[in-house]
Amino acid sequence: MNGPLAARLRSAMALLATLAWGLGACSKPSAPAGERPGPSSSTPPPVAPAHGPARLLRIAPGLLATGRVRTAPVAEEQARGVTRASAEVVASAEGSAEAGSLIAGRIARLEAREGDSVTRGQVLAWLDAPEAARAIADVVRSRARWEAHGRKVGRLEALVAAEAGTRFALDDARLETELARADLAAARTLAQSLGLGDPPRDLGAAALPARVAVRSPVTGVVVERMIGLGGHVVPEIAIFKLVGEGPAVVDARVPEGAASALAAGTAATLVFRDGRRCPAHLTTVLPNVDTATRTRRARLAPARACPPMAIGSALEAELATTEPSVGAALSKVLVVPPGALFETRGVTAVFVRAPTSMDGFELRSVELGGTSGEGRIVREGLAAGEQVVVDGTVLLKGELLRAELGGGE
Repeated sequence: MNGPLAARLRSAMALLATLAWGLGACSKPSAPAGERPGPSSSTPPPVAPAHGPARLLRIAPGLLATGRVRTAPVAEEQARGVTRASAEVVASAEGSAEAGSLIAGRIARLEAREGDSVTRGQVLAWLDAPEAARAIADVVRSRARWEAHGRKVGRLEALVAAEAGTRFALDDARLETELARADLAAARTLAQSLGLGDPPRDLGAAALPARVAVRSPVTGVVVERMIGLGGHVVPEIAIFKLVGEGPAVVDARVPEGAASALAAGTAATLVFRDGRRCPAHLTTVLPNVDTATRTRRARLAPARACPPMAIGSALEAELATTEPSVGAALSKVLVVPPGALFETRGVTAVFVRAPTSMDGFELRSVELGGTSGEGRIVREGLAAGEQVVVDGTVLLKGELLRAELGGGE
C-alpha cells in the first residue's frame, strides 16, 4: 500500500501503540511525591505487638545449658519508689579519734606522721611538760605522808595497848592516815592519766621526769597533725586526728517529707562518683530537721562487700520506699530487671521465652512505667510469671538478624 492510504495506516498503528503504553504505565503503583523511583527495597518487619502474633526465634539449647542465655520471671510486687539523697562518708563513733595532752608543754619529738598506721596505745609524740614534774612530786609527797602517818598509828596502837597513850590521839592519827591515803590515790591517778606512772622510791635529789607521751587511743591511721615539732600544746587543742579500723558509715540528707516513710532496715544503694553501686541498709533517721535545707540526717550501714570508702567522700544514696496507691491497699505492678530491656527500631522490647518451646523466644514490645526498687515497671506487654531474657540479649538479637536476612522462621 502506497500513497495516502499507507500513510494513514501507519499513523493509526502508532496511535494504538502509544495508548497501549499509557495504559500499562497507569496500572503500575506510583512513587510517593518527592521520592525518586528506583529498585524496591525490603522493609524490616515491625516488632511484634504486645498481644499480636509474634515470630518464634529458636536458639541452640547449649546456650541455655551453659548459662550464656539466662531468664528470670516477671515479678508482681508492691510499687516501690526510690528516694535519692546526697550523702557523705563519715567515720563511725568508734572509728574516729583525737589524740592530745592533758597538760601543757611543747612537742619534743614526733613518733608518727600523717598516713602512718598505728595501734592503740602507741606513742605518737613526746612532750616536754614541766608541770609533769609537779605531778610526780605530788605522788612522792603523798606517799611519804601516808607512810609516816601509818607508822604513827602503829606507835599509838602500842601505847594504847600499854595504857600509855590516849584513844583520842589514836583516832586522830588514823584520820590523818586515811586523808593521806586519799591524797596519794588522787596524785597517782593524775600521774597515770599523764602517762607518767608511779615514781620509784630511790629518786633521791635527781631531777624528776618531765617528758609526757601522747598515745593513740585507737588502732587506725593518722590522718592529720595539727601542731609541728616544737609547737606549744595545751589540753584544749588536739595534736593528732585518727581514723580507726571500724567500718565507715554514710550520712545522707533525706528530704523532710520522705524521711517520715523510712524505717530501720530499709534497703538502700550507694552510688559512687565513678558509677559504682553498693548495697546498704538504713540504721536510723535522726528526729531533728535542718531548717536551712529541710532535710533530716539518715545513717546508712554499707554492706561488707562494699569497697573501702574514704572518710569525707561524697556520693548519692538511693533508698527504697513503698508507695501507697489511691486506695487503702498498696498497688501491685509488674517489674522486670533493667538488663532485660533494650531498644530496637525505636521501641523498648524484651525477649520472652515461648511457653510451648524450651528453646523458643519471642521479641515483644513493652510499655514502661517508672522504677520500683532497682527494677522497671511494665505497664503493658508482659504477664506475671513470664520468663524474660536477662543475660544473653546480644546473642538473641544476632540470631534474630540472621533469621530475618535468611528469611527463616
